[in-house]
Amino acid sequence: MKSATAQHRRSFWLKQLHQWHWISAALSLIGMLLFAITGITLNHAGQIEAEPQVVSRKATLPPDLLAVLAKGPEEGKRPLPVKLEPFLDEAVGADVAGREGEWSADEVYVALARPGGDAWVSIDRETGAIGPVTQSFDITGKRRIAAEAFYARPVGAGDVAFFGRAETDDGGKTTDRYLAGARYRFAF
Repeated sequence: MKSATAQHRRSFWLKQLHQWHWISAALSLIGMLLFAITGITLNHAGQIEAEPQVVSRKATLPPDLLAVLAKGPEEGKRPLPVKLEPFLDEAVGADVAGREGEWSADEVYVALARPGGDAWVSIDRETGAIGPVTQSFDITGKRRIAAEAFYARPVGAGDVAFFGRAETDDGGKTTDRYLAGARYRFAF
């Protein structure tokens, strides 16, 4: 027969295990809900109204920065001089830090592509004219996405399970498929 101390110790650890099981389940639920919300926005981006936003800006380099630009290579791909970065960021809102520029005898072109948008900067090497700096943002697009979730838990003499699957295909026609279900199993 087990002593009272051993039973108390076992009871303590079972309660801890039970409590941490529910805490981990709650954290998993929060993660699954966040995943579902982001999945809905990705799968239904075409239904979320968004107009591409295009912004164009122009500026001119001051003479001291134009002299720095003139010292650059005639051709090739190299980053812009560090001295130009703060001016471009402030004057036209272009963060070119660490980006390669395509240098030619006439101009320097820097592509600023990013997810959901595109931007570019062109600088005339003779006059210092910047622009137009064009930035556009758009979140719509065609994509096929599928997601699945499964959760099972032992209950008494059996277990219970829940599952779900969502799939969307926006390659020319909208086809959304959803599947959800549950299972309860008794063990004899």
